Amino acid sequence: MSTSSRSGRQQPSYPPPVYALGASDGHHDVPPSGGWWWLLATAGLGLPLGALWWLIAPGGAAYSDSGDPTVWLAQEMTLAVIMLVTGIVVGCVVSTRPGGSVAIRTVATVLGAVVGSVMAWQLGTLLGSLTSEPNDGHMGLDTGFGLRSVSILVLWPFATAVVVLVLSGFGPDRRQDTKALEPDTSN
Repeated sequence: MSTSSRSGRQQPSYPPPVYALGASDGHHDVPPSGGWWWLLATAGLGLPLGALWWLIAPGGAAYSDSGDPTVWLAQEMTLAVIMLVTGIVVGCVVSTRPGGSVAIRTVATVLGAVVGSVMAWQLGTLLGSLTSEPNDGHMGLDTGFGLRSVSILVLWPFATAVVVLVLSGFGPDRRQDTKALEPDTSN
């Protein structure tokens, strides 16, 4: 085929039209999600976190006896670290996600974190009771795998709220808004 016969045909454009779509035509990389989605997704994180707590905490599935009082503090600190890290990660995701109302996402995730914390606690305790030996009563308390300081449950919602507050005040979205408000002095 000669070069002159190719020039008579229409050359395909590059990139193809499917790749040329962008945010200017109303499409977004991430689909929008409402407050209910954030609430349920955050609360749903409680189940894998409860299982993770039971798996890695002393007295859980991994090692040691759950009836030994010397491991109780380590059990609770393990859950505290899990809750704190999860709150920080969820707060970062909530505050840096484009579009929608940050206030609605924040309220929904904090409420979801409260529910998720309770779910994690209950699931971890349930799994611990299924795998530990029954209480012989010598301590006068339930000496199985569980949580004795329920105030640890507020770490996840608190960390989420603090991270969103800090990032909404100092994060990249805030800096972009202030640049848009500055007058153009180049003229």
